[in-house]
Amino acid sequence: MTAKPAVSKGGSKHEQLQDRGYREAMRDAIGTQWRSVWKPIPAVIASEDPEAVHKVRVASRRLRAAMDVGVDAFPRKWYRPLHKTAKRITRALGEVRDRDVMLEALARERKRSTGPERRAIDHLIADITRDRKRARKAMVRFLAELDDEGVRKETKRRFPRPKRGRAALGGTPGDQHPQGDARTHRADGGPDDAGEPGTSRHAPMLSLDPGSSLETNARGVLAVRIEDLFRYGPIIPDAEASEALHDARIATKRLRYTLELFPSVFGEDGGRAIDGLKDLQEELGVLHDHDVRIALLVERLSHLGDDNDPKANELRAGFEALLQRERDARATSHAAVVERWYRLEREQFGATLRALTVVPE
Repeated sequence: MTAKPAVSKGGSKHEQLQDRGYREAMRDAIGTQWRSVWKPIPAVIASEDPEAVHKVRVASRRLRAAMDVGVDAFPRKWYRPLHKTAKRITRALGEVRDRDVMLEALARERKRSTGPERRAIDHLIADITRDRKRARKAMVRFLAELDDEGVRKETKRRFPRPKRGRAALGGTPGDQHPQGDARTHRADGGPDDAGEPGTSRHAPMLSLDPGSSLETNARGVLAVRIEDLFRYGPIIPDAEASEALHDARIATKRLRYTLELFPSVFGEDGGRAIDGLKDLQEELGVLHDHDVRIALLVERLSHLGDDNDPKANELRAGFEALLQRERDARATSHAAVVERWYRLEREQFGATLRALTVVPE
């Protein structure tokens, strides 16, 4: 007697994804991201560990990515304040993390510097360390206030842990959006969201139907994220387009987070695409770090005192030497970004990504 092949009671993977509602999926995904944010916060408050700050900031960015594409799935009255809080967490952590990154870079430069350059670096390190202390104090106060304001309890109530056996379109009464049809909104969360620097002017539009399936919406979101990144293709070779290159980095990050948010939809092909995006994001991040340091050095040079002041002259010599070093390093970094982009084009990376937007027959 020939055994019959086993068949999943839930049908094929595609059928299961089509059966699962977007609202339920986003409730679970956003809840997971909120828990990832809350878990390491005590370590951030209790210690000076830069890695703890980095961990929460990354978690908050993933949370924002999830909440950005969940806007139309939940009532605006309670969703919008939580969405704004997620953005505020990213900004509060960013004030500290950005200074940590700067201090780490300056420490590396100091090891290979002497004379005026080293003294200029010591001057910068002292100033940035003071700024970090002020930023950390504000960050700790803000994070502590979140519990006092009941934000943690609210996120647990609105985004509870998934229950076993929940129906595909499950949810609590009153959570349906008052307008359940497809709606269009800004992909960065709306016009009130300043987002990352340079993004609000270029935010793409998402068209979501919270009453439709997870798969349909996930592939639609991905399509928007892909086009958002690839419109920067003609700009990538322009070394002077610092702001646009920073925007390209943010678009890369959003595209990567979208693939990471829906692994059940995009599978192994999505995982391979994530690897390519990580490499591009890293190259663009190094370039942006050079831009930040160049801007800092230019600003410090503009505020130096009289040319007859020996201390100011020594700092000026140190800053000018560091500035030239940063500009040379930036040129090398930009060349690496361009080469990375051209490699992705040769590998038909765009076509590979766009194939993931097609719903299987």
